[in-house]
Amino acid sequence: MSRKVRTPKKSQKNHDLKKTPTTQVSEQKQLLESLKSVVRRSGFYLQRSVQDGKLNDSIKQAAEMLNGLRSSSLSPKNYYDLYLFVSDELRYFGFLLRENIKNEKIASIIYQDVQFTSRIIPRLYLLITAGAVVIENNPNKTIEILLDILEMCKGVPHPTRGLFLRHYLSQMTKNLLPDISEKEKEKKNLENKEISKEITNNHIVQNNQEEKIQKKKQNGNENENENEKENENKKENEKENKNENEKENQNENENISDNENENFDKDKNLQGNENEDKKNNTLPWMTSINFTIQNFIEMNKLWIRIQHQKLPGNISKNERVSSRIKITEERKELCSLVGTSLVRLSQLDSVTDELYKEKVLPILLEQIEECGDKLAQSYLMEAIILVFPDEYHIQTLSNLFAIMPNLHQEVNIKDIIILLIERLIKFANNNPTLMKNNFSVTQIFSKGISEITRKRTSLPRIHLLSMLNGLMKLSLCLHPQRIDFINHVLSSCVRSITIQKKLTKDEISEISSILSTPLEFYNDLNVLVQLENYSTLIDTLPHEDRRIISLKILENGLNTLTIISNPKKVSKLLEITKVLFNDSEDSISENEEDGYLKSLFFQEQYTVCRFLHLLRSENISKSFHILQILANTFSLGGVRRIKITISPLVFSALQLAYGIRQLKNKKSKIYQNKRKKKNRIENGKENKNENENEKENENESKNENENKNKKENENENENENENENEIIKKIKKKNSKSKTEENKKEQENLENNHLEEIGLSTKKIFEFAHNIITSLTELLPYISLKLFLQCALASDKCKFEPIAYEFMTKAISVYKDHFLNSKTKYQMINYISSTLQTIRVFHPDNYSLLCNQCGGYSAKLPVATHQTRAIMVCSYLFLSVIKQPQNILYEEIKEKREVPDESDNNKTIEKIEIFKKLIEYKKPSNESVLLYFIDVKRLLGCISRAIRVTGSLMESSMLFELLIEILNACLYFFELDSGAINYSYINTLLELILQKKLENESSWYQLLPNNLYKFYSSTFKHIKWCKEQQETKRLFKPIKIEKIFKDFFN
Repeated sequence: MSRKVRTPKKSQKNHDLKKTPTTQVSEQKQLLESLKSVVRRSGFYLQRSVQDGKLNDSIKQAAEMLNGLRSSSLSPKNYYDLYLFVSDELRYFGFLLRENIKNEKIASIIYQDVQFTSRIIPRLYLLITAGAVVIENNPNKTIEILLDILEMCKGVPHPTRGLFLRHYLSQMTKNLLPDISEKEKEKKNLENKEISKEITNNHIVQNNQEEKIQKKKQNGNENENENEKENENKKENEKENKNENEKENQNENENISDNENENFDKDKNLQGNENEDKKNNTLPWMTSINFTIQNFIEMNKLWIRIQHQKLPGNISKNERVSSRIKITEERKELCSLVGTSLVRLSQLDSVTDELYKEKVLPILLEQIEECGDKLAQSYLMEAIILVFPDEYHIQTLSNLFAIMPNLHQEVNIKDIIILLIERLIKFANNNPTLMKNNFSVTQIFSKGISEITRKRTSLPRIHLLSMLNGLMKLSLCLHPQRIDFINHVLSSCVRSITIQKKLTKDEISEISSILSTPLEFYNDLNVLVQLENYSTLIDTLPHEDRRIISLKILENGLNTLTIISNPKKVSKLLEITKVLFNDSEDSISENEEDGYLKSLFFQEQYTVCRFLHLLRSENISKSFHILQILANTFSLGGVRRIKITISPLVFSALQLAYGIRQLKNKKSKIYQNKRKKKNRIENGKENKNENENEKENENESKNENENKNKKENENENENENENENEIIKKIKKKNSKSKTEENKKEQENLENNHLEEIGLSTKKIFEFAHNIITSLTELLPYISLKLFLQCALASDKCKFEPIAYEFMTKAISVYKDHFLNSKTKYQMINYISSTLQTIRVFHPDNYSLLCNQCGGYSAKLPVATHQTRAIMVCSYLFLSVIKQPQNILYEEIKEKREVPDESDNNKTIEKIEIFKKLIEYKKPSNESVLLYFIDVKRLLGCISRAIRVTGSLMESSMLFELLIEILNACLYFFELDSGAINYSYINTLLELILQKKLENESSWYQLLPNNLYKFYSSTFKHIKWCKEQQETKRLFKPIKIEKIFKDFFN
């Protein structure tokens, strides 16, 4: 009969494999609905029999309802739906059993009647349901029934049906398994708390185990008779309830019971219940553990057997491969059934950390290793990590890592280790005191990963990098102060990357994550530069990824404002981010870059310029060393980088020089204050001596009045003594004055020596800036000229005239040698003249020489408009003024610059007289104007030449514009009342403007733009306003503007 039933099933399988997926799905739905209809009909009669209280009828209806679970045509997913539907209907049968079982005899009868069901699948489901009800009413039979049912379930060899049957067994017995009592739970909690504080210390646990053994021996003699009686009753019930299938497997059951007894003998140290079997040394809660483990082992075997089902031989290779893939997918849908058994095991309070480490975990790992199935091994390892507590994993890390190299080659060990790391990181965050300074965890992970890579030669590199990334996160979480662990991870990453193999996208992203992890965690670049192999690891990435990581490093420093003051750290950081400072072999050339890439390039260089100002130190020598390192690095970046980065470098050097100058001023003030204090002390001592002398003189005068009647000889002697005392006092005063003068000289010498040292270092910094700019004059003349001018302004603040003069001459030489365009030359002349007009440290002769050079070059411009405007810009140099508040006196200004001697020549005498002249004219802003330099001859020469060049212009509008500009400049000089420009010059210019207007009167309004007309009118209105003001009425009275107003504004 068995062959007749099986042959059509095989043919049906062959026929099903040839069907399309859509037809298979439709047939599965039809079969599932037909089986559900049978279950509904049987469930209806089952509920009626339950309501009528008919036990035998309910057993028959439940068996018919369970016949649907015998089907092997359903897919695992549809079978699972049918299983859930049947289990819902089956609860009515359990409800009937709970109502009818009132004593032990009825319970044993029902348990036996259920076993007479003909079909094995319904029989075992009913047996599990009845056994659960019997255990609820009689807990003493728990062990007997559990072992009986566990053994009978072996009669279902079909993988899918047996797997669901054992899952139903696990569900029905999850709340019935014997466990430790409440008192023992409290003891366990106390033990766990003590263990969590000190995991490595196990002395307390050992003492508790010894006390448990002594209590067990004391209670064993009293309960020996009761235990023997219970064992006899259990044996009789087992003999009556065993079926024919159990008799065939009797030998196997005896072997299993012997193995269980051996395991129970090993665990005598654990506390047990009073109703235990003394003869076999078994514990009830230990039986629960063994029952759950045995059920898990059988479920795992059945789950693996699904993968190894035989396929028909008349199918093609593609169909065979697709069918295997389909079976694998079906197995993945059933993996939760196996995981529930592990959940039940973890929920047992009797599974302590010691028992888990010594018994439970070794059995589970042995089963995982022996099964040899990649899907089962990967899922079960992850299930163990997720199900059991983290405290248990910390104590069994070595056991977990010992099995990982022996797993199937296709098992993804990376996911298992990362999952374990994530669990431990969360546990460490929730329990920081427990995991603090626990270095053994990281060491075990490091050794385990290295052992895996050694034994698994085919391990993908991306998996190794992912594991190392997780190890780095774990190290940072547990002990961030140990940088050596991070260095070890980085060195392992470098070793894993070979030059021959190119990196994939996933590997590049993983390396980027490894590099970003310490940066985001520490958030401090001073710690980042201490990491070894960081720069070598970043060099393995492509150019674009290196650029992104380097920019992230610099932006982190800018966001946190991290100042790096050590030159060695600066050089290390520049080595890490060198992709931003120079080109590499894999970088894109400038010609290949599009507009977007060029914008990115400028953005990253601007970030470099911002970050440069964070590289400084309070120590002057270290700051200068940092600047030298930056200069050497920037010199390798090419012209397109240097033209952006050189300016902040030079400005940082100038800032350092100005800081040294401020330090010099502070030191000089300190020395002056000390000198003043000593002078005060010495003056105070002299005053005390004078007061003492006065008191002595008073006493002497009193003595003289009292001794008037004495002899004349005595008076003469007294007068001689007084003269001697006065001579001694004068000598003392002279000595004290000489001492104070010597102290002053010593202090001045110390001060001068200190200031000379600082002055030398300032000159070195200016020399450093000079060398950098000079090396770039051929490549970047425009930037070099402007930087020379900035250095001249900085040296003016530091009061170094020779250095300022050198920078100005260099700027003029750059202008002379590198610029040919007239417009560019005019711009450069404007820069040079405005800078020169600002500097106040020059000697008049040097200032006059520079002004003459500027005027000479401005007169050589080829374009007339540029030449005129450049000449007028230079004219301001020959009448330079200083605007100061009124309360500043001439003596204070004189201290700020060197005044030439009056014995030089007549010209310098005139300049000195003009220099000393303080104009009485006061502006509304309460400022006084002091003439710094004046050369009337050169000033008038500039104005006359500008007028002459303007007259040669053919364009009328430009001619009028330049004449008005010259008029405004003359008005400025005239308002200063320096005597260089008088009212006749102003009148002459006004007449010239009027004359040119009359010559071009026909096209005047056509040629004249609106803005230019406003410029004219505002100038004339300003003159009229000055003529009306009381302060300037006397000065502007000779200027004749009435006729111009009539002609221009009529």
